[in-house]
Amino acid sequence: MSLLITSSSEGAGQTNQIGISVPYQFRNNLKNPLIIEPLSEIAVESVKLNRMPQIDYEGSMVANLWFGERLAQDGDLENSLSYFIPCENTIDQGVSPLDFTDKFKKILQENYSCHPEIDSQNIDVNLVLDGAGGLTGFQFLIPVLGGVPAASTIPSAATRTQEDTEVSDPEGELGWDGTTLEADLDIGGDEDAGVLGQLQPINDQGGPLSLNNGSLTYGNRQATGGYTLGCSRPLCVKQSGPGELQLFSQDAGPLFGAEEVSANGIGPHDMGFMDYCAQDDGDGFVRLYHSVCDGVGFAGSGPRTVMEEIKYYQKAASEFESNNVLNSSFATGTPQLSSKVPEITFRANGERMDILFGASIAAAAISVNASTKSQIPKPIGQTAWKMYPTVYLWTNLDTVDITRYECRTGTTIYNNQPENSWVTRCTIPTFLGNGTALDHRNLTSAATVTPTPPWNNALSWPNSVDFRPAYQILDAASKNTSALTGLRTRKVISASNIDDYETIIIAGPSERYMPRRIQEWQPNAMEALGFSPFAINPLNTQVTAFGCSFASPTRPSMMSQHSTFVRVPTLTHETYNFGTGNPSKILYQVPRFDNAGTETGALYFQNPDKTFIDLNNTTELRVTDLDVHMVRKDERFAKDLTGSTEVVFHVRKKQKL
Repeated sequence: MSLLITSSSEGAGQTNQIGISVPYQFRNNLKNPLIIEPLSEIAVESVKLNRMPQIDYEGSMVANLWFGERLAQDGDLENSLSYFIPCENTIDQGVSPLDFTDKFKKILQENYSCHPEIDSQNIDVNLVLDGAGGLTGFQFLIPVLGGVPAASTIPSAATRTQEDTEVSDPEGELGWDGTTLEADLDIGGDEDAGVLGQLQPINDQGGPLSLNNGSLTYGNRQATGGYTLGCSRPLCVKQSGPGELQLFSQDAGPLFGAEEVSANGIGPHDMGFMDYCAQDDGDGFVRLYHSVCDGVGFAGSGPRTVMEEIKYYQKAASEFESNNVLNSSFATGTPQLSSKVPEITFRANGERMDILFGASIAAAAISVNASTKSQIPKPIGQTAWKMYPTVYLWTNLDTVDITRYECRTGTTIYNNQPENSWVTRCTIPTFLGNGTALDHRNLTSAATVTPTPPWNNALSWPNSVDFRPAYQILDAASKNTSALTGLRTRKVISASNIDDYETIIIAGPSERYMPRRIQEWQPNAMEALGFSPFAINPLNTQVTAFGCSFASPTRPSMMSQHSTFVRVPTLTHETYNFGTGNPSKILYQVPRFDNAGTETGALYFQNPDKTFIDLNNTTELRVTDLDVHMVRKDERFAKDLTGSTEVVFHVRKKQKL
């Protein structure tokens, strides 16, 4: 029989060990070999360690975000325009409360930057302390921007444009000189195909259209054929091969469904996509379109996205159509002549999109009912939180000026680039954090940059929003009765915030905000954030007038939510970890509480009922080095340990049965 005494350090208080000698991973050596006789077994005799009091945010710990209406207990997610924002755990360890505030702040900044009216650059997380300096909770400060953009920000000539590389594969470019967008098809493109592209300012150049009464105005159109002018979610690219980029998120296939038909889109080939647009297809009239949901689909195949006309000019009355005089200044029975429209403006206010011809409203959701739904622009939901100037110029050298653009910039948007949008992060690998975005002509750089993968299993989430009743067509042809529930009065900006919208942290399972079928992203951070027993932050926790701000209602848990195990990889025993599905070298589970009932600080565990594990040695073992690991159930190191760790092992000859 032998007792093997191991330690991570010579001194009990040593904390700054290097190399392979840290409290959770250490190696001890013998000057002379230890001889373990054949047919022996081993058990843990005792463990002494020092567990830091900290916020346990390791492994599978998840908290997600929401920006939208606070849903009632019996509320229906389908009637909302929002979806949860997943938060990848970039902390993935136990940390001190102060360190946790810095790390969780970054998570909030990264994910709340999906909405342009949240001041994600200035989000903050602070400790809430009692009079004696003890931690009572966290304060989450999530400001929203207090007013409309100070001025129009026309992006500089250096601003990138991103062309749709797949609409008709013209290999053309969209030029921008700081005032004018121009179609350049002389580089080998089809002059009859046109070019669909988007102006994409980043960082301090500009950014997405402000949803606080931000306006995008097109003027001075020079088009020999037709034109399509609008605003849309980001046109982004994915890497299809080494040095090859192609558009994916706005390609007709994924958007319009597998059974793609030409009548679904806009532009000269009916293949283009925008969230909102105005088009003259060569007949001299301006028609308006938006992307909505055809609830029937192609040959009854189910819902799909289509570009549907907004009949702003409707004058006759029927079951699903009325005189649109309350929503338009141009309810004359025929579309307005392009020659009589000096400027076309898209103005966003919360969920409401207004389209103006000159200073007069062409289409706005002022009166919303069953007979006007097809005559007003769709509401702005989460898939279109970030929109950029987007044009389809049909013929070579066609031009259009941008005369006004009220947007948000990198001053308030964390990681301000088009790729950092909710819809894009759901669907494609994106080029994030590199300071500059990539376009399809920059193949050399693309080949050397590793894209950030999309959120796991999120490909269908944008359709989950875009197919909701608020976006479903309601007309005489479809008679889609489910669309009646989508007669939504638009929520607009008042008192610096979108009416009824809240920033909410989803810390625990909540069917109201997240379907339970989405298993991978189910949150479980209520105790760590101080929300328990609440799954989301309660309504009555406002602590300041700092935008949307709240405090955790209970003291965050400083107790580890994970078990700790002793693993010895250098010996010949074998155990099995069904959690990982692999053989293991774990010998012992360390209790959460020591013999005195303490959970943090210096802890001592005496094992009164040892379980001996067979060393499987038919011959003697000669041991000079012994590795000891303190790990979690997933066999990753337990990094909440400090000071010195001591483990005593008991080795003996196997007992006769």
